[in-house]
Amino acid sequence: MNTEQVYHYVYRITNTVLNKHYYGKRSSKIKPELDLGIKYFSSSKDKQFKNDQKSNPQNYTYKIIVRCKTPVKALHYEVRLHNIFNVAINPAFY
Repeated sequence: MNTEQVYHYVYRITNTVLNKHYYGKRSSKIKPELDLGIKYFSSSKDKQFKNDQKSNPQNYTYKIIVRCKTPVKALHYEVRLHNIFNVAINPAFY
């Protein structure tokens, strides 16, 4: 039996200079508050966004929105947020 703890969570990254956001879902063996913005910088395919977080960390805030018991629940929550904010066409989102 595998007893290793895995954390499933939905997060928001905010660029405080541009006031742009990114919502994502993550499963990690590291506690979210020790992972997000420290070891993990999003699942975005936007390399400039990810590199900028590392180069200019003072311009970003990281928030854990919700912790979930399963990755499926986290995915559903992320999709719900994406739909609410219409992130695909909303200029306030990466």
